[in-house]
Amino acid sequence: MMPIRNFLLVTTALALAGCNLAPRYVRPALPVPAETPQGPAYRPAADTGDAAALADTSWQVFFTEPRLREVIALSLANNRDLRLALARVEQARAQYRVQRADIFPSLSATGGATYQKSPLGNVQGGGVGAGAGRFDIYSASVGVSAWEIDLFGRVRNLARSAQEQFFAVEENRKASQIALVAEVATAWLTMAADQERLQVARKTEAAFRQTLELTQARF
Repeated sequence: MMPIRNFLLVTTALALAGCNLAPRYVRPALPVPAETPQGPAYRPAADTGDAAALADTSWQVFFTEPRLREVIALSLANNRDLRLALARVEQARAQYRVQRADIFPSLSATGGATYQKSPLGNVQGGGVGAGAGRFDIYSASVGVSAWEIDLFGRVRNLARSAQEQFFAVEENRKASQIALVAEVATAWLTMAADQERLQVARKTEAAFRQTLELTQARF
Protein backbone atom coordinates (compact mmCIF):
# COMPACT_ATOMS: atom_id res chain seq x y z
CA MET A 1 0.00 0.00 0.00
CA MET A 2 2.77 2.46 0.79
CA PRO A 3 4.33 2.41 -2.72
CA ILE A 4 0.87 2.99 -4.26
CA ARG A 5 0.17 5.83 -1.84
CA ASN A 6 3.50 7.46 -2.60
CA PHE A 7 2.87 7.06 -6.32
CA LEU A 8 -0.53 8.72 -5.98
CA LEU A 9 0.95 11.60 -3.99
CA VAL A 10 3.66 12.21 -6.58
CA THR A 11 1.16 11.95 -9.45
CA THR A 12 -1.22 14.39 -7.76
CA ALA A 13 1.59 16.87 -7.09
CA LEU A 14 2.72 16.72 -10.73
CA ALA A 15 -0.85 17.18 -11.94
CA LEU A 16 -1.35 20.22 -9.72
CA ALA A 17 1.99 21.64 -10.84
CA GLY A 18 0.83 21.34 -14.45
CA CYS A 19 -2.27 23.44 -13.75
CA ASN A 20 -1.96 27.16 -14.34
CA LEU A 21 -4.53 29.58 -12.94
CA ALA A 22 -2.95 32.68 -14.48
CA PRO A 23 -5.26 34.48 -16.92
CA ARG A 24 -4.34 34.21 -20.57
CA TYR A 25 -2.71 37.38 -21.82
CA VAL A 26 -4.51 39.12 -24.66
CA ARG A 27 -2.56 41.82 -26.47
CA PRO A 28 -4.58 45.04 -26.50
CA ALA A 29 -5.39 46.74 -29.77
CA LEU A 30 -2.86 49.39 -30.74
CA PRO A 31 -4.15 52.96 -31.10
CA VAL A 32 -3.15 53.25 -34.76
CA PRO A 33 -5.25 53.98 -37.84
CA ALA A 34 -6.80 51.00 -39.57
CA GLU A 35 -5.34 52.15 -42.89
CA THR A 36 -1.93 53.66 -43.50
CA PRO A 37 -1.57 56.86 -45.53
CA GLN A 38 -0.61 56.49 -49.17
CA GLY A 39 2.31 58.10 -50.92
CA PRO A 40 6.04 57.67 -51.58
CA ALA A 41 6.98 58.73 -48.05
CA TYR A 42 4.92 55.90 -46.54
CA ARG A 43 6.29 53.09 -48.66
CA PRO A 44 8.29 50.48 -46.70
CA ALA A 45 12.02 50.62 -47.12
CA ALA A 46 13.77 47.86 -49.00
CA ASP A 47 14.82 44.99 -46.77
CA THR A 48 18.60 44.63 -46.94
CA GLY A 49 18.66 41.53 -44.74
CA ASP A 50 21.30 42.81 -42.32
CA ALA A 51 19.82 46.23 -41.52
CA ALA A 52 19.41 46.84 -37.79
CA ALA A 53 16.03 47.69 -36.37
CA LEU A 54 15.38 51.40 -36.13
CA ALA A 55 14.68 51.17 -32.40
CA ASP A 56 18.12 49.63 -31.79
CA THR A 57 20.00 52.19 -33.88
CA SER A 58 22.39 54.30 -31.85
CA TRP A 59 21.85 58.05 -31.65
CA GLN A 60 25.35 58.60 -33.07
CA VAL A 61 24.00 57.47 -36.44
CA PHE A 62 21.51 60.35 -36.56
CA PHE A 63 23.75 63.11 -35.19
CA THR A 64 27.18 63.44 -36.79
CA GLU A 65 28.16 66.96 -35.70
CA PRO A 66 31.10 66.48 -33.27
CA ARG A 67 30.14 69.25 -30.84
CA LEU A 68 26.52 68.09 -30.70
CA ARG A 69 27.70 64.53 -30.02
CA GLU A 70 29.85 65.78 -27.16
CA VAL A 71 26.96 67.70 -25.60
CA ILE A 72 24.62 64.69 -25.91
CA ALA A 73 27.23 62.38 -24.35
CA LEU A 74 27.68 64.78 -21.43
CA SER A 75 23.92 64.96 -20.87
CA LEU A 76 23.61 61.17 -20.90
CA ALA A 77 26.46 60.79 -18.42
CA ASN A 78 25.22 63.42 -15.96
CA ASN A 79 21.42 63.27 -16.14
CA ARG A 80 19.82 62.38 -12.81
CA ASP A 81 16.64 60.91 -14.24
CA LEU A 82 18.58 58.61 -16.53
CA ARG A 83 20.76 57.38 -13.67
CA LEU A 84 17.61 56.66 -11.68
CA ALA A 85 16.19 54.72 -14.63
CA LEU A 86 19.39 52.66 -14.82
CA ALA A 87 19.14 51.87 -11.10
CA ARG A 88 15.56 50.71 -11.60
CA VAL A 89 16.68 48.43 -14.42
CA GLU A 90 19.28 46.80 -12.16
CA GLN A 91 16.69 46.41 -9.41
CA ALA A 92 14.21 44.76 -11.79
CA ARG A 93 16.94 42.46 -13.15
CA ALA A 94 17.88 41.35 -9.62
CA GLN A 95 14.23 40.77 -8.73
CA TYR A 96 13.79 38.60 -11.83
CA ARG A 97 16.83 36.50 -10.92
CA VAL A 98 15.47 35.97 -7.41
CA GLN A 99 12.04 34.90 -8.69
CA ARG A 100 13.57 32.65 -11.35
CA ALA A 101 15.79 30.94 -8.78
CA ASP A 102 12.69 29.81 -6.87
CA ILE A 103 11.77 27.51 -9.77
CA PHE A 104 14.77 25.27 -9.14
CA PRO A 105 15.62 23.38 -5.93
CA SER A 106 18.31 24.73 -3.65
CA LEU A 107 21.17 22.30 -3.10
CA SER A 108 23.41 22.22 -0.07
CA ALA A 109 26.68 20.39 0.41
CA THR A 110 28.78 19.87 3.50
CA GLY A 111 32.09 18.21 4.08
CA GLY A 112 34.51 17.60 6.87
CA ALA A 113 37.73 15.92 7.82
CA THR A 114 38.91 14.61 11.18
CA TYR A 115 42.44 13.70 12.13
CA GLN A 116 42.87 11.61 15.23
CA LYS A 117 45.72 9.76 16.78
CA SER A 118 45.30 6.25 18.08
CA PRO A 119 47.58 3.37 18.92
CA LEU A 120 48.26 0.95 16.08
CA GLY A 121 45.80 -1.90 16.01
CA ASN A 122 43.26 0.01 18.11
CA VAL A 123 41.51 2.04 15.41
CA GLN A 124 37.73 2.07 15.42
CA GLY A 125 35.32 3.31 12.75
CA GLY A 126 35.77 3.77 9.03
CA GLY A 127 38.56 5.82 7.56
CA VAL A 128 41.91 5.75 5.84
CA GLY A 129 45.13 4.98 7.60
CA ALA A 130 47.70 7.75 7.23
CA GLY A 131 50.70 6.26 8.97
CA ALA A 132 51.63 5.09 12.41
CA GLY A 133 49.64 6.69 15.16
CA ARG A 134 47.30 8.72 12.89
CA PHE A 135 43.92 8.00 11.35
CA ASP A 136 42.03 10.29 8.95
CA ILE A 137 38.22 10.37 8.74
CA TYR A 138 36.41 12.18 5.91
CA SER A 139 32.71 12.92 5.52
CA ALA A 140 30.59 14.61 2.84
CA SER A 141 26.89 15.07 2.21
CA VAL A 142 24.75 16.64 -0.51
CA GLY A 143 21.03 17.33 -0.27
CA VAL A 144 18.12 19.52 -1.25
CA SER A 145 17.76 22.26 1.35
CA ALA A 146 14.63 23.95 -0.03
CA TRP A 147 12.25 23.44 -2.93
CA GLU A 148 8.64 24.50 -3.37
CA ILE A 149 6.43 22.41 -5.64
CA ASP A 150 5.02 24.77 -8.24
CA LEU A 151 1.34 24.16 -7.60
CA PHE A 152 -0.93 25.83 -10.15
CA GLY A 153 2.12 27.50 -11.72
CA ARG A 154 2.43 30.11 -8.97
CA VAL A 155 6.24 30.21 -8.85
CA ARG A 156 6.62 30.15 -12.63
CA ASN A 157 4.03 32.90 -13.05
CA LEU A 158 5.84 35.06 -10.50
CA ALA A 159 9.08 34.56 -12.42
CA ARG A 160 7.36 35.42 -15.71
CA SER A 161 5.81 38.51 -14.12
CA ALA A 162 9.22 39.64 -12.85
CA GLN A 163 10.68 39.08 -16.32
CA GLU A 164 7.99 41.17 -18.00
CA GLN A 165 8.47 43.86 -15.36
CA PHE A 166 12.19 43.89 -16.15
CA PHE A 167 11.45 44.25 -19.87
CA ALA A 168 9.05 47.14 -19.14
CA VAL A 169 11.59 48.96 -16.95
CA GLU A 170 14.29 48.49 -19.60
CA GLU A 171 12.01 49.95 -22.28
CA ASN A 172 11.25 52.88 -19.98
CA ARG A 173 14.98 53.50 -19.66
CA LYS A 174 15.36 53.47 -23.43
CA ALA A 175 12.44 55.87 -23.76
CA SER A 176 14.00 58.21 -21.18
CA GLN A 177 17.31 58.13 -23.05
CA ILE A 178 15.64 58.82 -26.40
CA ALA A 179 13.65 61.69 -24.88
CA LEU A 180 16.80 63.20 -23.37
CA VAL A 181 18.72 62.94 -26.64
CA ALA A 182 15.78 64.51 -28.48
CA GLU A 183 15.57 67.41 -26.01
CA VAL A 184 19.29 68.14 -26.25
CA ALA A 185 19.26 67.91 -30.04
CA THR A 186 16.18 70.15 -30.26
CA ALA A 187 17.78 72.75 -28.00
CA TRP A 188 20.99 72.58 -30.05
CA LEU A 189 19.16 73.01 -33.36
CA THR A 190 17.05 75.83 -31.93
CA MET A 191 20.19 77.61 -30.78
CA ALA A 192 21.82 77.10 -34.18
CA ALA A 193 18.72 78.48 -35.92
CA ASP A 194 18.67 81.48 -33.57
CA GLN A 195 22.33 82.15 -34.30
CA GLU A 196 21.59 82.05 -38.03
CA ARG A 197 18.72 84.49 -37.55
CA LEU A 198 20.98 86.73 -35.49
CA GLN A 199 23.58 86.77 -38.27
CA VAL A 200 20.91 87.60 -40.83
CA ALA A 201 19.55 90.37 -38.58
CA ARG A 202 23.04 91.85 -38.15
CA LYS A 203 23.65 91.79 -41.89
CA THR A 204 20.26 93.42 -42.48
CA GLU A 205 21.08 96.09 -39.90
CA ALA A 206 24.43 96.77 -41.57
CA ALA A 207 22.72 97.09 -44.94
CA PHE A 208 20.15 99.53 -43.53
CA ARG A 209 22.91 101.60 -41.92
CA GLN A 210 24.81 101.72 -45.19
CA THR A 211 21.65 102.79 -47.03
CA LEU A 212 21.00 105.44 -44.38
CA GLU A 213 24.53 106.80 -44.69
CA LEU A 214 24.27 106.96 -48.49
CA THR A 215 20.93 108.73 -48.22
CA GLN A 216 22.28 111.26 -45.71
CA ALA A 217 25.36 111.90 -47.85
CA ARG A 218 23.21 112.52 -50.94
CA PHE A 219 20.97 115.05 -49.23
